[in-house]
Amino acid sequence: MMQYSGTFQQRWKARAVKYRHFISPLLFGFGFVLDLFTLNQIDQKFDLAVLLTHTTLVTFWLFLSHWDRSKKPFFEKRTKIKWLAQTVGPHAMQFSFGALFSGFVIFYTKSASLFICWPFLMVLYLLFIGNESFRHHYQRLYFQTVVYYFSILTLLIFLVPLWLKRIGPDVFRLSGFLSLGFIGVLIGFMVWGFGSIGKQDHRRLWFWVLMIFTGVNIAYYQNVIPAIPLSLKHDGIYYHVEKAEGLYKALEEKQNFWDKWIPPTTIHKPEGVSIYYFSAVFAPGAFKEKIVHEWQWYDEATKQWTTIFSQPMEILGGRDAGYRGYTYVLNPDYGYWRVLVKTPRGQAIGQKNFQVLIPEGPTHIQPVEL
Repeated sequence: MMQYSGTFQQRWKARAVKYRHFISPLLFGFGFVLDLFTLNQIDQKFDLAVLLTHTTLVTFWLFLSHWDRSKKPFFEKRTKIKWLAQTVGPHAMQFSFGALFSGFVIFYTKSASLFICWPFLMVLYLLFIGNESFRHHYQRLYFQTVVYYFSILTLLIFLVPLWLKRIGPDVFRLSGFLSLGFIGVLIGFMVWGFGSIGKQDHRRLWFWVLMIFTGVNIAYYQNVIPAIPLSLKHDGIYYHVEKAEGLYKALEEKQNFWDKWIPPTTIHKPEGVSIYYFSAVFAPGAFKEKIVHEWQWYDEATKQWTTIFSQPMEILGGRDAGYRGYTYVLNPDYGYWRVLVKTPRGQAIGQKNFQVLIPEGPTHIQPVEL
């Protein structure tokens, strides 16, 4: 067995190098599992505390990395801090970034329609899944700072609406400007406080920060970013829905597991029967927002989706299972349909694709409570 001699710091560093291929995946996996079991709802204080703790830890390790790279005499003399930055820092930063992005993946996926928001979600998935591959890059200040800015912007996109109790373009712009102010202060410390980044790298760093800022803004105005913190908790297609004594009761077609859960959903409609769409949309407490049910039919002749019916409705926040509501279309045509659940300006909350078919025999209908 290999023996280590020297100081505690030297022995620790030697072991970290020897077992680095095991330490990083374990830290990454632990961070994800921790978030998976602890993060439940975006407006809960505990969940927010977890994300803010990871953000604080990432900020701490980022500052420590710049301390380590500093050429100023005051910082060069602190050898214990430099040892901490060199041996523990990369692994700790990887763990915190992994946990932070796993939290983003969980919350943004809950608020997104995969059919519409997949480009933005792919970036989050890439940063999350590729976390292990980025292990060596986390030792580079430039890479650290760029990933850090994206995480700060992603965090503020849903933190600011939670603080202000509303969503909208003005709230989104405020999130972006706050992120630029925050990263501006951090870069100031890097350039003038620590001296860890030169003027040339300073300009390059701002270039990439502004590129990320611009890209996220374009994604927002193209409605690629989900309407977080709103999220679709439940939805479905029914023959009839009505509200009675605070309960929603519906009639649905009895289907097997595969027909019910593998898209597109199918429903066999006799001639003259209406189709109902029910949704339960979660909003944090004190939120009062409008959403839209937009019914679209696929025209085989033009190969395009045609909007048949659009109904706005107001939702109130605070119900864990989501604010419930429904819309319906009288005797819809047979073929492929979808209902888009979105904000009035078009941000996607959810989407239900289904096919209306001619009954081939008796239709088995069962009552359900929603």
